[in-house]
This record gives sequence, structure tokens and C-alpha cells, in this order.
Amino acid sequence: MIRNHRNYALIGLAFAALTGMVALSGPRVSQAAPSDRDVVVVNTASQAVPVQTQGLTTVTGDVNVANTPTVRAEQLGQWNVGLSGTPTVQVGNTANSPVFVRDVDNPARQPFQRELDPKVTAGQFTASDSFTVPTGKRLVIEFATASIITAPGTKMWVRIQTTVSGIFNQYSLLPELQGPFAASGSDFLLATQPMKIYADPDTQVVAVVSVLGGTANSSTGAAVDMSGYLIDVP
Repeated sequence: MIRNHRNYALIGLAFAALTGMVALSGPRVSQAAPSDRDVVVVNTASQAVPVQTQGLTTVTGDVNVANTPTVRAEQLGQWNVGLSGTPTVQVGNTANSPVFVRDVDNPARQPFQRELDPKVTAGQFTASDSFTVPTGKRLVIEFATASIITAPGTKMWVRIQTTVSGIFNQYSLLPELQGPFAASGSDFLLATQPMKIYADPDTQVVAVVSVLGGTANSSTGAAVDMSGYLIDVP
């Protein structure tokens, strides 16, 4: 009887030992971190933790864009664009597509104006007056006007003649009748127009008038005024 009780006791001790070993070798149950503790996650650069931003985010360092996106922007309010300092602007054009430029207040330009007064002898129908372009200067006529008196019922052809590179040419003004306001009941005509006429150094600039539809009376003639500038030439 005593032997049986001893056997039962040994069996109980063995079972208890086995149960303890199983409990120690089994999985450990993680305990949740307290809610007031920070959690630090440590990862390498090759095992980065994916994150998603919300709201405005400040990014430091370089930002690389892998593709070529199209950015659409809408203007809000007035834009003020200014350049600081003294910037240098370079314009690259080919000879077939030049950039047009214009001198502003070029000191090489010398203001010019002159009046020529061709007067037609009574009974005749044409007359002229002229001047010579100064040596070493090229004349550019930019504007001309003519005040004309002619016999009643007649017209007058007014033109300016110049020479460039040995080629002679003439440019007509277009008179318009203003009325019979001149002396002896003659007609008064007026021509005024912008133009671009060149004349070489030492050549003649000539104002020529011709009466059309009749002949001149004692008052027939014209005052041809021109303005422009002179420039020096080699």
C-alpha cells in the first residue's frame, strides 16, 4: 500500500515537471505598450517604412521628378515681374531671320529741313528748284509738304527727284484742291505726306512742278518743304 502511494507521488511530480517545461518552451505573448509611451521604429534605408502625408508638408533637400509632368497654373491677381541688377539679354537669330532694330536719338543723325520754290513763268507749264547734298553726307527725307497755286481749272504735278548709287528717280506728291483762295482767283492745292527718300553726297535734290490742263498764270508756283536728317558717310 505504501509503495502504491509512492508511485502515485512520483507520477504526479513527473507530470508537473513536464507541464512546466511545455509552458516555458511555448510562444511568449506580447504585452501592449502603454498608451503614454512613444514607439520608435528602426529600419534601414533599403527597408523604409511607407508613409502617407496629410495636409501641407515641408520637404528639405533635393527633390527629383522621374517623369516629365505637365504643370497647370492659374494666375490669381496681378503679377509683378522685376529684374534685379543690370541683366544681360542675348537674342540669337539666324541671318535669314534677323531682329529688326531702330536707332533712338542716334547722335549721328543731323536734323535737316529745306524749302524749294519752283515758280512757273506765265504761259509756261513747268519749273524746278534744287539744292546739293553736302559732301560726306547722305540725306534722308522723311516728310514733305507742298503749297501750290495754279491757274483756275488746272492741276499740278509735284515730284521730288534724287540720286542714289548713280541711279536717278523721282517721287510724286498728291495735291488736293482746297478752293479758289489764291491771288487772281487762282486755285490753291495742298499736298502733305510721309516718305522715305535717300540722296547721296554731292548729288542734286530737285523739286519739279508741271501744270496739267493748261498753262501757268502770273501766280503759278509751289513751295515744297522737306524734313529729315543727314548722316555722315565714309
